[in-house]
Amino acid sequence: MALNAIQMDLARVHPSPTRLTLALRRTIVNEAMAFITATYNLTPYQRETLATVPIQWKRCRRASRFERGGSHRLIGPRIRLCVPTGKTASWTVYSRRRIGLSPPPQGIQVPIRLFATAVLIHELTHAVQDGLGVMPSRCMSEVETTRNEITYVRSVSPEVFSQLQVMKAKPRRKRRKTAPLIDRQDLGVFMPRGCGLESLWRSVRQLFGERYMRNGA
Repeated sequence: MALNAIQMDLARVHPSPTRLTLALRRTIVNEAMAFITATYNLTPYQRETLATVPIQWKRCRRASRFERGGSHRLIGPRIRLCVPTGKTASWTVYSRRRIGLSPPPQGIQVPIRLFATAVLIHELTHAVQDGLGVMPSRCMSEVETTRNEITYVRSVSPEVFSQLQVMKAKPRRKRRKTAPLIDRQDLGVFMPRGCGLESLWRSVRQLFGERYMRNGA
């Protein structure tokens, strides 16, 4: 489904339904898969392989996550998608200065369908980063997942995107200049060229000893 068609479809479903019916879940998965396919230019085989990752739906306020396989409880990878109860949910993303945008601290209230699709895109991005045997694995980065979420929301819901706040640049700290323990001039006096390790330690002890004597005097 094209993004402009998704945007028009989202406008028709307002207000958002409360129940996550089977039909609505299929629509959310199809929209998220369409975005990931277009973003990473997946082949039909790669899309089918990515679509085999099971999704565990939860109606709660816990954080969603992409879980890798290999443990005694989990044979293969899966996505745990947590969606709060109600018609709307507070949408938030990671605050990454490389992105430059972030929701307000209290989040942005969005319809359940938009929330679930954006979060599923986040977790599917982790699946792409993990490789899943169909593409080279990538660095597990929250910058990429956050960028994909915001890009999707910008495409289908400009009114929600307009509520994002521009992140201010972090002021740089001025480094305090500290005097070196050993001056280069002192090294030139006490460490002639070609000296060995024993001569080095002897020169350092001699240097610090003279400094302490001068400070004590």
